[in-house]
Amino acid sequence: MQFYIQLATSFIVGGLFIALQTLIAERVSLKWRGIALTVPTTMALGILFIAITKSPAEIPEVAKIMPAALAPSYIFVLLFALLIKRFGVVTSMIIPYITWGLLGYLLIQFPPPSYFTATFIYALPLLLGAYLIIRKLPQKTKLKIFPMNWKHILARALIGGSIIALAVFLAKTAGNFWGGLFSMFPASYSATFIIYYHLQGPEVMPSVARSLFWPGIIGFILYGYIASLTFPEYGMWIGTLAAYAVVLSFFWGWVRIRESFKT
Repeated sequence: MQFYIQLATSFIVGGLFIALQTLIAERVSLKWRGIALTVPTTMALGILFIAITKSPAEIPEVAKIMPAALAPSYIFVLLFALLIKRFGVVTSMIIPYITWGLLGYLLIQFPPPSYFTATFIYALPLLLGAYLIIRKLPQKTKLKIFPMNWKHILARALIGGSIIALAVFLAKTAGNFWGGLFSMFPASYSATFIIYYHLQGPEVMPSVARSLFWPGIIGFILYGYIASLTFPEYGMWIGTLAAYAVVLSFFWGWVRIRESFKT
């Protein structure tokens, strides 16, 4: 019974945080949009609730697959941006989801032996290739601002909460690698893409997709690495604070450095 209460809690908390994240991202300037969308919410909540339902000592194994799991998520982003103008939202979601599933299955069959290998061998070559493709697509950067709508908030929350709960369930029943893989599932991206498509139109999708790459990818990698070090040593709460502190400090430094080059 306790596990099912924890599972329900992960669904509710995860859904609310991911809904809030995507709503904020619509209302910030272009330079902050990608950062707002890639603050590691799904990842962080997945790690936290896996630690609650299992143990903080399990997190190094959970986190070890996460950099590699970035590759399927960003292939999802790339495919959606490539397909959306021609095929509409349903097909543009189904094909990337199938691709994510196939790549995720291969990743489970051939998991990385270390965090270093997951980052530099499994992830970065594919991520750099995807970025080089997506940056060549036409970019429309200006978004319309719409008032908050309970229907949109609920849709984001249901998608996000379902993925967090699934990651926790799989970590408990199928193993840590499954939990780590689904903690990197593009839940907030899916909700954002569907709602942006209906409200903003397909023309903005390449720009939104491109904004997800940098510095968000580095933030995800940093979060997983810090969590893998701090959760077993200091516990889940200090581990979460430490990982977020490092990532948010990095994002702040990234923006400051970019601004200094422009002046």
